[in-house]
Amino acid sequence: MNNTGGLGTTWFALGSSSNPAAGALHAIGGTSTTNGIWLIVAPNSTVNVDAGSTLTQNSGGIVDASDPTLGGMVKIGLGQLNTLDAPLVGPLTMNAGTWIASGAVTGSSVTVNSGQLTANSINTPGALIINNLGTMSAGQVKIAQGATSHLAAGNSSAATLSIATGSTLDITNNILSINYTGASPAAAIRASLVSGRNGGAWNGTTGIISTYAQVDPTHRAIGYNDTGTSVLVEFTRNGDSNLDGTVNFTDLLAIGQNYNKTGMVWNQGDFNYDGTVNFNDLLIVAQNYNGTLPAPALLDSLSVTPTFLADWNTAIASVPEPGTMAMLAAGTLGLLGGRKRRR
Repeated sequence: MNNTGGLGTTWFALGSSSNPAAGALHAIGGTSTTNGIWLIVAPNSTVNVDAGSTLTQNSGGIVDASDPTLGGMVKIGLGQLNTLDAPLVGPLTMNAGTWIASGAVTGSSVTVNSGQLTANSINTPGALIINNLGTMSAGQVKIAQGATSHLAAGNSSAATLSIATGSTLDITNNILSINYTGASPAAAIRASLVSGRNGGAWNGTTGIISTYAQVDPTHRAIGYNDTGTSVLVEFTRNGDSNLDGTVNFTDLLAIGQNYNKTGMVWNQGDFNYDGTVNFNDLLIVAQNYNGTLPAPALLDSLSVTPTFLADWNTAIASVPEPGTMAMLAAGTLGLLGGRKRRR
């Protein structure tokens, strides 16, 4: 069905993406509205909104009446689609443009290949996949048991994140921002990171993981920081307390100021997620320190304890010579430098 204006029909039967011209809903110009049910009667039904066009569903909602193993809906076209919700039985796929759902989005899987998907909540028993050209913004993201999800986009955001036991969210080499008001979700996010870290390999079967960190867990990791309004979860270099992509004196300072303290978090120097800043964390910094190691006089300016200084000397003695470390650091930073950092 092509459309160039307002539509007041009671319901629309959406056809298959295999033949978009026959049965698919297609907004080809201007601002269009519908006031009825969108009934999905074929797998992967297509809604096409052309560039510069807007299609808005005012009432009725979407009913997925197709084969429960196949169903679902595909958004194509560079225009904007506004829906009340999208309670799909089958997969939801976003291939272009903008899709804004004022209610809940559900589907056997949710995939954003390109464009922006925004919803009050996203809930899937399958995978949540944000590919290289896609972005996601949601009030709540819930990934049900047994799902393996990943972010391949630069930056995604949500207000709450829930990952069931047996499910993982792979952030690859990207950033996830969990925006909040009121109580911070940092403790729950940290718990998901501890599970996903799996002793340092970042290959856990539950929680937040990174297939990029799995390649070189000595030098790569997932860090996080609670800003007071959002929790940033970010692929970075191991030991990078402030998430700037480099391990340097700033990160060593975080260790020195909190050495042998318990109840610590990533930005305070707890890089192995055991809650205590100690020699294990100091060793991580030494293994990833960029460039020449700091001189003893610089370390003295930290006003740290003799134990810290002794442990630092032990840590640097256990890693390659500074020249070798510098080359190692340059190689690792080169791998990290390919991605754009966006806040």
